[in-house]
Amino acid sequence: MSFTCLRLNLKPPFEANAEIVSGLLSGYAFSGFEFSGNQVIAYVAAEDLGPWMDEALEEVANWTEGPAQRSELADRNWNEEWEKHYYQPLLLAGTLWIRGSFHPHAPDASMLELTVDPKMSFGTGHHPTTALVAEQLLQLDVTGKAVCDMGCGTGILAMLTFKLGAASVLAIDFDPWSVENTKEHLALNQAEAIEVLLGDAAALNAYSNHFDVFIANIQKSIIMHDVAAYVRTMKNGAMLLVSGFFTPDLDDIRQRFAENGLNFISAQDREGWCCAAFIKP
Repeated sequence: MSFTCLRLNLKPPFEANAEIVSGLLSGYAFSGFEFSGNQVIAYVAAEDLGPWMDEALEEVANWTEGPAQRSELADRNWNEEWEKHYYQPLLLAGTLWIRGSFHPHAPDASMLELTVDPKMSFGTGHHPTTALVAEQLLQLDVTGKAVCDMGCGTGILAMLTFKLGAASVLAIDFDPWSVENTKEHLALNQAEAIEVLLGDAAALNAYSNHFDVFIANIQKSIIMHDVAAYVRTMKNGAMLLVSGFFTPDLDDIRQRFAENGLNFISAQDREGWCCAAFIKP
């Protein structure tokens, strides 16, 4: 598969703006990101190119400067690239070890371990939104529960709930590359029992009143648009964990979710990103 590469020059502060730009662009058909100095490098499969690109670049204009530099590149060995550049093992909450297949196993056999080779997908646990949701899941009792991971990316959160004892897990993403990467991860982590679907919120129509835990780590605009579809799939007493938005956006999220019958429980933030928990009474 060939890709188009866009290099976007960041305004300072570079590190903080790199997180903002990659977070916003992850809501589009971009398949992956790299950071290099004062640039975010965004990749999109050639077959996914379309007029949406102009809208995406306009959305991040406040944090970038100058025109994006575009180039074409052939498929690459993404495991090698990640290992070479910046993907290192990650320990979350002292109990979850996230590593690539090219990294050593957890230093303590009692730790939960997930193997993630992200290729072009979003979600290694290093991004604050993924880490925040994972840490919330580690505090929940999901044993025997039905779980949905909407916008699954690499499948990391879906696999975590499976490892924590969920009875059934559904992982959904609109990006074919993410779905492919998730399926590869299920095999790496002996989690093939997870169901993986290619699609958006319309794929939830068959799951009315089904889930005990619903996860949505996606762009704010999608969350706001699709929350009613999420709620329809949730049992009474089900929890919704939502992230992928900035902390100042929490008031908008809370208002929209209240309009759809959800009660706010709590919120955490990290590096300007937010994760919030809601319950369906």
